[in-house]
Amino acid sequence: MGALSVHARHEHVQHVDSTSALLSIPPELRNQIYHLLFTPPVYRPLTADYAVQYPSLADFGKDPLPYQERRPPTQKAALVRACRQIHHEANLLYLSTTPFHLIGAVADPVAFANLTSHLPADHRQAIRHIVLTARISHLRNLNETWNALPFGHSDFFLETLTLVPCRPETHLSAYAEVADLSQCHTLAYILAETLKGLRNVGVVSVRNEGCFNELIWRLAYRSLVFRLWKWGGRLLDLKFREDTKEQCFEVLCTITKKEDGTEGWKDVQTELTRLIGTDQDAIDGPQ
Repeated sequence: MGALSVHARHEHVQHVDSTSALLSIPPELRNQIYHLLFTPPVYRPLTADYAVQYPSLADFGKDPLPYQERRPPTQKAALVRACRQIHHEANLLYLSTTPFHLIGAVADPVAFANLTSHLPADHRQAIRHIVLTARISHLRNLNETWNALPFGHSDFFLETLTLVPCRPETHLSAYAEVADLSQCHTLAYILAETLKGLRNVGVVSVRNEGCFNELIWRLAYRSLVFRLWKWGGRLLDLKFREDTKEQCFEVLCTITKKEDGTEGWKDVQTELTRLIGTDQDAIDGPQ
């Protein structure tokens, strides 16, 4: 995954087409069109052709020809490359509304810095949505090296951080159940330690895409909520929301939009009460 210089990226952006109908309308209307086109998409599970759904940061602005068979450009990317004027007007909006998918051992701040080193500072700071797919062992960087900031960068703010933990290598061995239980508690520990002080992230979403069976996944979520409650989670002002059908849960760290409010979200004690199925007064007290 090589990097492309800023000057080289511009070679793949066409010059202004003076006959374009889009460029003939007032800039205010063009901005409205850009906002409609660049509305963040609904999350879709990872597939074999994931790159079509989630552009890679390392490939942003690159010529799509070497990757045409497996990663044709999206409509949004094609619009940004239409001409230099549209690229100048819409590239930051494109970056801020596109979920970029990172795969492998790139949660480490150094690895992330190397991955995005070809991006100008304003481009990197415009990124608002990251989907990180990695083994649970690689997710340890979240609580060990991030220092409570996304990828360790103080000038980096994410509206959504989606984590997709990968299944342990031993899932087909005779010790699969033991390995799953161990990885389940490791994941809960990593998330709890990360969420205690995480800043500059709006919502953390964690999805189960073949990593654990339904029982183990539910245990991981219960363990996370319990750890945060035991630690004193109410002081963190975290909010929780679970989707059992999609096997995912979300943690609201910061209210990023006024219209989001707190609808559908539960504080740590209310969520723990729901998960263990007991009266809230029974667990109220030892914090």
